[in-house]
Amino acid sequence: MFDQTGAHRRGFTLIELMTVIAIIGILSATILTGFESSRKRARDSRRITDVDQIALALEMYYTRCRSYPATLAGSAVAQASGSSCAGSPGLPLSTYLPTVPNDPTNTGSYVYAYGVAGDGKSYVVAATLEQGNAAARNGVTGTILTVACGDDSETDLNYCRKG
Repeated sequence: MFDQTGAHRRGFTLIELMTVIAIIGILSATILTGFESSRKRARDSRRITDVDQIALALEMYYTRCRSYPATLAGSAVAQASGSSCAGSPGLPLSTYLPTVPNDPTNTGSYVYAYGVAGDGKSYVVAATLEQGNAAARNGVTGTILTVACGDDSETDLNYCRKG
């Protein structure tokens, strides 16, 4: 920081400034990469929770009606034949699930899928995850009631619940 005459000079050299900028760039790139991964894990965690919440509401509905609803949409859902809740307009699923949750991104392949058997005795609810999740693998595989449930491998991105 001294010039050739020995006087104290003010400011930084271009090399010093470039070094600091490079270090800041490397640190911010490292932090942002880790942050995006955390956001994906958080969205996947919400997807798993949402699917489990839907499955719980469907099980409560089944306990009362002896069949699963034909659809998750609407305030009053269509009933499968033989349901003890059949009638007009039928028992609303909103009794057990006030609002059907949507995927956190709700775009492209990131939507929840629901399939029910024609007799209303079985169902499957699925979500597509952004990252493989070993803890989420639950043995539900293949295509069930037109809903793809994956292969339960390390790279499988589908999470399904069936009943």
